[in-house]
Amino acid sequence: MRIRSLLSFPHHFIFLITITFLILCCSARIADLSAQSHKLSKKELRIALVDSIYDAAILRGLNPKDPLQYDYYFTDATEKHIENLKEKLEQDSFEIIKLSPGDYVTQEDKIWHLQARKNKVYSRGELQAG
Repeated sequence: MRIRSLLSFPHHFIFLITITFLILCCSARIADLSAQSHKLSKKELRIALVDSIYDAAILRGLNPKDPLQYDYYFTDATEKHIENLKEKLEQDSFEIIKLSPGDYVTQEDKIWHLQARKNKVYSRGELQAG
């Protein structure tokens, strides 16, 4: 009965329609603002990624406080650049695993590959800092 009495007066009905429209419009805008506020920065994404890697490693039985083996891969079109990098990595106690040209058709297509390895302990904070 109360609804009928509201609908019987045109200005009440228009008022209800207006309020309903505003609520629908505002709720969509509030949802957009809420979604934007939940976007993560690059730093927050890096922290989340490192945390997930560490948590997965611990679940697999790895102890991140022990030295872990890290492999690094480098490529360059110039053998001299790769050789210079190899020397610097060796001075920094990296083990050189592979240094070779990749598969190529012509001399211009030649890409040199370098794989280096180091056993090291990285803390969660060091990796999160980038």
